[in-house]
Formats: sequence, structure tokens, C-alpha cells
Amino acid sequence: MKTLFINLIIFCLIFNCEKNFAQQTSLFNNYSLDPLQLNIAYADPADFSVNAHVRTQWIGMKNTPKTIQLNSQYTLNEKNKIALRINSQSQGLLNTSGVMVGYGYKFKVSRNMNIHLGLGVGWTHASINTGKAIVKDYDDLTLNNGTTQKSNGFDAEFGAMLIDTKFKAGISILHLYNSNPDFSFVGSYKRKPQLNTQFSYIFNKDEKIEIEPWLLNRYTMKGDNVIEGLVNINYIKTFTIGVGYRSYYGVIAVFSVKADDIKFAYSFDFVTSKNSTSMGSSHQIMLGYSFSRDKKKNTGFL
Repeated sequence: MKTLFINLIIFCLIFNCEKNFAQQTSLFNNYSLDPLQLNIAYADPADFSVNAHVRTQWIGMKNTPKTIQLNSQYTLNEKNKIALRINSQSQGLLNTSGVMVGYGYKFKVSRNMNIHLGLGVGWTHASINTGKAIVKDYDDLTLNNGTTQKSNGFDAEFGAMLIDTKFKAGISILHLYNSNPDFSFVGSYKRKPQLNTQFSYIFNKDEKIEIEPWLLNRYTMKGDNVIEGLVNINYIKTFTIGVGYRSYYGVIAVFSVKADDIKFAYSFDFVTSKNSTSMGSSHQIMLGYSFSRDKKKNTGFL
């Protein structure tokens, strides 16, 4: 193919470069503040919560991934909850968006320990704008047509979590089953299933200073196995500062502040590999709101 893309790395991200399959699911940093990003089974202690995320990745490059995601969940009763996830992502020539509706069920295994199960089904939309390509051979019809191709599909995921007052452990499968959009000339954009496993524990629970380490593994079928660790320090349940490291990637930093029902968070990650100069850093902003019918007690799923 005699075509020069604006960014060859973005081309690899989209069309079957094996080492970049993990990037098909955005590497959100604020999962410790909004675990629904990782696992559809998670249930917020509040009766209702909504969190908006905006992530800009690798700002040292042009046409890099930009993601907007809205996560929301609502407690129906003591055992049942529903969730909604809306997202939109641009990656070079490719734009994807989707809506995922989830259902969660909880049952007790001890006084303070619960098991949560979640299932999500959704709709996805993908479009590729060949008009953004820089073409060397104008007789090559592969991308030199200036058109936008669109495709719709189905997506599903499953999750399970074990939650106690101090720890959370979970496993989830994103894109458990999905239909791949197919574009003429260019080919299919294949989203591979991604297995997420995570564990976190709170030391000094309910003390003035809490320490909460997180361990997360993201495995994409026929792709990367990304391991990352994060340690959050929570001060009077209002301020959080976290630092961590993501394998094959680089360092992570998180800061958040909570005022009543409103939460704001900012996260930063920087590539420490040999490509760090050209790729630069990534930034994510989160704004959240939560509400409980009875503020005097925990009426959520914990």
C-alpha cells in the first residue's frame, strides 16, 4: 500500500499490530476512584453516582487517542443495581463510540463480605475518515477516496468482584463477545477480549491517613500483558495522592479532592521508554457526583 498516514503508530493501533492490542481499551488511570471503568460488577457505596472522564494520550504526537467516557450506576435495592457506560474515542483515522448497559447482583458470603456479579451488553459505532490520510499515490484507491465509512456492532462484557470493608478483588472480561466493524479497502478493526484482574487493600481504614495499594493486570488476547501498581494515600477521606508504575509504559500520578457529593480528579502518566521524547505524557480529568438516600449509613453495595 503506497500510503503515508499522518501517524504510523496510530495506524498500528487500529489495524492489527499485535503489540498494540492492549491500547484498544483506553488505559484509564482513575480506576481506583471509579472502578466501574475496570469492572461492570462494581457497585458504588452511594445509591447513585455518575463520573465523567476526559483523557488525552501522548500529547507529544499528532492525532493521538482522545477519549471521553461517562460512567453511571443506580442502586435499585439491596441486591440489584444497574449501570450505564457511554464512551467516545478518536484514534487517528478511526472514531469509535458505544453505549453499554449493565446489570449487577450482590449476595453476602459473610457479615462484611459480598460477591458482586455484573453483565453488560451494548452497541458500538465505528467510522473511518479516509479524508485525513496523506496520500502519495493518487491512483491508490485504498485511502485516496475522501470518504467516511461507518459500521455498527454489538459488544458484551462480564465481571465479578469480592468486596469487603477493606479490600476489593475482581476479574472482568471486556469485549467478551463483539462484532467487528468491516471497512472496504482497509479491512476489519478487531477488538480482542481483554481480561482485567485487580486487587486493592486499605490500611488504617477510617483513620486520618489511609494507605491503599492497587495491583492491576490487563491481558489482551494475542496482545500485551500490562501489569501496573498504584499506591493511594487518602487524607481525611477528602484528598487523595497516588503514584504508580505501568509495565512497558511508565509512571502514573493521581490527585483527587472530594467536597460533599462532588469529586474532582486529575491523573498524569509519562512514557519512560525510548519513545518518551516523541510520545510525551497523557492527561486525564475526572468529575464525579454521588448521592445517597440516607447519608447517615452506607446504603450501597459494600
